[in-house]
Amino acid sequence: MIHGTPPCDVKAEMEVLGRMMQPEGGAEAIGSARAILGPQDFYRTCHQQMYTVILELHDAGSPVDDWEAKPYQAIYRDMDRIDDMPPPVYLEYLRDSTPSAANAEYYAEKVKEASRLREIIQVVSFVEKQAYDMDATPAALVTTLGDLMDRNQVIGSVAGRIPTARDEWPQVFAMLCAGQQSEFLGLRTGFEGLDRATLGLRGLCVLGGMPGQGKSTMALQMAGEIAGAGVPVLYYSLEMARFDLYVKIISRLSRLDYTTLRIGSEIDGHRGCGLSDQDKGSLSQATSEFMRYADRMRIMDREVCRDISLPLVRLHIQQARREFDAQQVFVVIDHLQIFPCHVPELGDMKSRLDYLVSEFKAVSQQYDAVILLISEKNRAGYRSRDIGSYMGSAGIEYGVDLAMLLYEEDEEDDEKEYDDGEREIEVRVVKNRFGSRRKIRMRFHPEISKFTEIKDSPKNKGRT
Repeated sequence: MIHGTPPCDVKAEMEVLGRMMQPEGGAEAIGSARAILGPQDFYRTCHQQMYTVILELHDAGSPVDDWEAKPYQAIYRDMDRIDDMPPPVYLEYLRDSTPSAANAEYYAEKVKEASRLREIIQVVSFVEKQAYDMDATPAALVTTLGDLMDRNQVIGSVAGRIPTARDEWPQVFAMLCAGQQSEFLGLRTGFEGLDRATLGLRGLCVLGGMPGQGKSTMALQMAGEIAGAGVPVLYYSLEMARFDLYVKIISRLSRLDYTTLRIGSEIDGHRGCGLSDQDKGSLSQATSEFMRYADRMRIMDREVCRDISLPLVRLHIQQARREFDAQQVFVVIDHLQIFPCHVPELGDMKSRLDYLVSEFKAVSQQYDAVILLISEKNRAGYRSRDIGSYMGSAGIEYGVDLAMLLYEEDEEDDEKEYDDGEREIEVRVVKNRFGSRRKIRMRFHPEISKFTEIKDSPKNKGRT
């Protein structure tokens, strides 16, 4: 650990205080400074005290530029000499050496920046000490570091200046014009009807369905399409081993079923003798296609990430953005109900799901990541019209930008049994913050882990 003088900008601190004490414009400077700084942001203790008392005097209606006023002396009460000057002389020096009250916001931002750096050093030092003392596991330290850094970021931004609508409109207008030059605004999934309804995946999305309806298969198919378009993909599988996911990918690309891939082609009524020449060709072609984008896919199960956590997902997103110089990353969480939630006080499943949805929403916004949460549908909520009842979480209903549900005829029948045969499944876009709600009819081919859209279907054109 590097030791020395902590980051500070004493000159900027002096500039802020001097501007706050100006007879003309001092009140405006006080307003600008207090919107950005707290007393703890000043490095010098004497500056912390001066800043606090100036704000108190201002709020009490006492003029802080009136040298004859007795309350003004409270600014330097109990202070020792500062830079070899008595406190009253030092204060007069600050005010007289400041040309005007202008630009207080600029210097306040410089003070804030140094304060943030000191906070980051404290965070890192705390985690470093725990690591040296071996007081926690590496996964726990990663979680602690991520939580503390996030808290630091929030603290650093809470008091920042809020831009006006006039400030932001030029950027919004430019984004509107740029968007009008493309057919889609988000990531294309390869399902034409779905993409036209959603204009591409953006923000926080959820894909819900019953067990066996192909949620993972559909998400994996979307991930392959997105990776093939050049976007890095992070797929977190908390239930299925990554080996099985790779088999699903190759099965879809080669159109060879699981049995053939695992124990060979059926030749003269027997298996176990490898693949036929035709199936070898299909596998070779599928492998070549997969290798075209495989370097942009990271498939992680519990063997790879024994302690998957929100901070770890954040770190992986940052790594992927740097490695591929990418503006966006596609993240799949498979699935939400079993994603670890390291908040002990959230005892019930609903509270944990609401918390996770809000946290993933923040991650999506912070890193401009498209996150797809795979979620189990709740049978008990079928007769309710709100999404939260289907998914068991109010956070899903209000927090996600896009909600898609897989639906089959008679799925509400508790006695219904799913077979492995090809069947029709409807994708219902039940919430779409950025576009229309639709029903898209799909054909699910479980034997080759693939979905295909049913073209020219009236349902594919209708609204839910």
